[in-house]
Amino acid sequence: MGGRLTLARRPCAPRPLDRRKLAFSFWPDAPESAARRNLRQYLHHLRQALQPLEFDGELLAADGSTIQINPGAEFWVDVEAFQQGVRPGAALEEVETALHLYSGDLLADLYDEWCIPEREKLRELYLQTLDHFTRSLQTVAQFEQALVWARRWTQVEPLDENAQSRTISLYALLGDRPHTRPGIAGRPASG
Repeated sequence: MGGRLTLARRPCAPRPLDRRKLAFSFWPDAPESAARRNLRQYLHHLRQALQPLEFDGELLAADGSTIQINPGAEFWVDVEAFQQGVRPGAALEEVETALHLYSGDLLADLYDEWCIPEREKLRELYLQTLDHFTRSLQTVAQFEQALVWARRWTQVEPLDENAQSRTISLYALLGDRPHTRPGIAGRPASG
């Protein structure tokens, strides 16, 4: 999820997006003519970047006023696969596959305002899913697997008390007493 290809996620709405609104969302401080020119340039670069992927036909369907992903194009978007895999009621195997897709915050090196809410939403979904998933694995006595994911949770959010507590309790359930002493979960306390 951290890669640049995910930029294609922005126009991936199931409905056409108004070019003016899309240009304004990317360049809110630019005059409309400059924002639309920038959008045309970015779309040109995006089409060039996607050309080697050999889609059957055009991936982007655009006219003078709207743009969208061609509804007939077949492609895979990691963000959508992640969200589908962590949906309520998903099997533990589906959730684990989806969690593997999360390789870091969405476009972490991009500081444009348009992507911050989506980045935060996906991060929160990831953290909530780690909480639910580790609890579910613990409930079905898959302690070692739960510990792997709890440790990942503490790596992503080292100050999260729930993550630390879950990790410590899993170490205790596995009989690993040194890791259950006060300190950072996953490391014995010095002393």
